[in-house]
Amino acid sequence: MFFAILAVPMLLLFGLVVDGGRAIADRQRAGDVALEAARQIVSQCDQNAIYTNGGICEVAVADTSRLCAGAERYVSSYGIGTDGDHGVSYAIERPSDCQLKQGDGQHARAAEVRVCAKASTYILQMAGLGSIHQCATETAEAVTAVG
Repeated sequence: MFFAILAVPMLLLFGLVVDGGRAIADRQRAGDVALEAARQIVSQCDQNAIYTNGGICEVAVADTSRLCAGAERYVSSYGIGTDGDHGVSYAIERPSDCQLKQGDGQHARAAEVRVCAKASTYILQMAGLGSIHQCATETAEAVTAVG
């Protein structure tokens, strides 16, 4: 009888350990993916402008939608099953999750990307929690030294 009473709480505790651990790893991976997507955006700076701006790399704010579309393609390449995880999908969910920052209005020196990971649970789905949603925001700044 004692075992029967403790079986359900122990199973839920085990689910928190297993699925919670995976959620932490998924959030870290979302941060890694967001940082790489932001780096991809700032790497599109005008290389010729580096020499005229004293080594500062800038991207045109007018190209935000094109640059963010490239970042979205990069993030979607980490779809379900492509990263070795089971049932994890990564996405930039809203247009405001991809922004250019630190500029003069026409050019920007940094990109901020927010990536969300949605992972299906293994054990906690028995308690009604079918998935865990985690988000991470990262910023990459274009810094280029000349000479």
